[in-house]
Amino acid sequence: MSYVKTPVLVLGAWAAYERYGNTKQAVENNYKAQCKDIKSVRVAVADKAYHFIL
Repeated sequence: MSYVKTPVLVLGAWAAYERYGNTKQAVENNYKAQCKDIKSVRVAVADKAYHFIL
C-alpha cells in the first residue's frame, strides 16, 4: 500500500461488531492500522452501518 499516491477515503462499518464486544474506536483503529502505509488516507466509520455503506 505504500505505493498508493492518490488520497484515499476509507468508509468503514462497525455496528455489526458491537455484539461481539468491540467498540467503534477499536474497529476504527483496526481500519487505520490496515491503511498505515498509505501517505494520504482518511478513515471514516459510520455510526450505525452494519455492512454496506451507500
